[in-house]
Amino acid sequence: MSIEHFKLKKEVFATEEDRTTWRSWGLSNMKVRQVEEEHCEWKLPAPSRVKLNFDGSKGTGSEEIGTGFVIRSRTGEPTVAEVVHLQTKDVNVAELRGLWEGLC
Repeated sequence: MSIEHFKLKKEVFATEEDRTTWRSWGLSNMKVRQVEEEHCEWKLPAPSRVKLNFDGSKGTGSEEIGTGFVIRSRTGEPTVAEVVHLQTKDVNVAELRGLWEGLC
């Protein structure tokens, strides 16, 4: 069973404690954004199986929430995929909806 390695970019913003410290130094208008990379692994499904990956998320700087899923064959090729915009404000609902859509 082969493993795909990939990098995931993760945005890290300054904490309130950081901002309090900067204000004490007279740096009240600081905006900091740092991008970190993490190494993730994705394993192929076992023979005679498929794999369902799903995710729900909220857009950066917006109220839009959506979900999506992809079903991959035993070789890792996508066979079915879908993205859905939702009328909810709860990301947990979006996660569950992605699972539901993928199973149906």
